[in-house]
Amino acid sequence: MVLYLLPLFPQSTERSQRMAALQHFAFTAFWRNKKNIAVALFLLLFTAGFLYIARYQGIGDQLRQVTGVQLSLNANVNRYDQYATGQKRKLAVYHNLLAQKQAYAEAQAGMLLGDRSMLAEGNLDVARIQLAGYRLGYTGTADLNIPDEFTVRQNLTLAKGLVHSNHQIQFQINTAISYLILIMQVLGPWFFLVILLLTSDIWLDKQTHLSVMANIPVTPLQQALAKLTAGTSMSLLLIIGAFMTAGMTAGVAFGFGDWTYPVVTTAGQLTTVPFWLALILYLTLAAVLTFFTVCLALLLNSLTHNLYVTLFAGAALWCVGMLFPTASHWLWFIPTGILNLGALFTGAATTQTPLALTGLIGPVALLLGWSAILLYLFGQNERRAQR
Repeated sequence: MVLYLLPLFPQSTERSQRMAALQHFAFTAFWRNKKNIAVALFLLLFTAGFLYIARYQGIGDQLRQVTGVQLSLNANVNRYDQYATGQKRKLAVYHNLLAQKQAYAEAQAGMLLGDRSMLAEGNLDVARIQLAGYRLGYTGTADLNIPDEFTVRQNLTLAKGLVHSNHQIQFQINTAISYLILIMQVLGPWFFLVILLLTSDIWLDKQTHLSVMANIPVTPLQQALAKLTAGTSMSLLLIIGAFMTAGMTAGVAFGFGDWTYPVVTTAGQLTTVPFWLALILYLTLAAVLTFFTVCLALLLNSLTHNLYVTLFAGAALWCVGMLFPTASHWLWFIPTGILNLGALFTGAATTQTPLALTGLIGPVALLLGWSAILLYLFGQNERRAQR
């Protein structure tokens, strides 16, 4: 029936055929790019091989971190002379350090004895006491090596989530879930640069393949739409593929684990969600970040007509958020700090900005708003170039 009706809409059919040909060209050009093939292979091999590097080097091993914190606590308690001063604040810090030692000992005893309740209570006490210590300012301590205040808040939220869901904390990479959580943290800051590398020449092949494009009668707007669709979908597909590779590698080696294990994120305040939901939220943020990055690459390509300038300008924007976090907090309305996908997911990127009250919705809206601005500027620049 549809075939009989097609002649009634010849213009619509011809337009759809042109767009289909354009989309096919955009997708083919994306994956035939040697640079993109190299980036994709590196990312997939890294996510598979990093599992064994992390296990060997103890990356993500919280037991090693706890041991380091305990050594630091012991050194500070031994140096801390509670009788050398009559300052109540220093005395309060001294007692706080002693309480931390006791809480760590309780957590370790629960782990060694296999007592889940003792381990859970010990973890809760550690986070609460460390947070109280930050309120005191840790006056008089020397070389104290404990997590920063935001990480302590995350630890407290996770400890509460573990008690509520009756899960035991995962100190090491021993399942696919624990490895995927580590991948979310380790690769989160770098996903923007990966996407930028993939799409840094997304509009430049318009000049490279003029003879091919001339045979497809489409407007620049349709070409941009095809490029945007191909760049966003293919980059997101690669990120999903990296997570699948990581999950399958760790799952085959150690088992897949419990997909309801709590993961800390933000919803206006720190909270925990099951891992399966955390993964969906994380990939949603990745999709929005990918869309923003492709829009940025389109504009920079249109303005500079140069691959290296595009990479430099995009990397400079990323560096502001990574190297100057204070500046990015002041300039919260410019997407710099929120380009770190890991910090964005946990709320660390927005903790000192008005976006903190909006959870994940505010940063998503900001990225989409800037994407619209970038597309508008791209369209304006292309119109001027055609005059």
